Amino acid sequence: QIKLTEITTNVVTPELFDYLSSYSGIQKLSLLHPDGGSRDKSDRLADTFFETVLSRHATSLVELSCPAGHESRFSFGSHNADVISLLHKLKSLGMSIN
Repeated sequence: QIKLTEITTNVVTPELFDYLSSYSGIQKLSLLHPDGGSRDKSDRLADTFFETVLSRHATSLVELSCPAGHESRFSFGSHNADVISLLHKLKSLGMSIN
């Protein structure tokens, strides 16, 4: 399996998150307008991302960008502040705030 250390994509899918959850060590992750097509789908993707994916890369992530195109759980808030605070190596963070 290939373990990428940098990813920039505008294709945000459950399959991408399955891949990202399968290993650790990513350093730069940019999800361009993570939008699932509907608010419910986007919120489900965001919950998977913050509850499962980010914890796999918490010790390596230096740059994270996931600005939401629309209001969703990809935006920074109390629902994801705890996991963001675990990213101790993070030097750059780009997120929407609603």
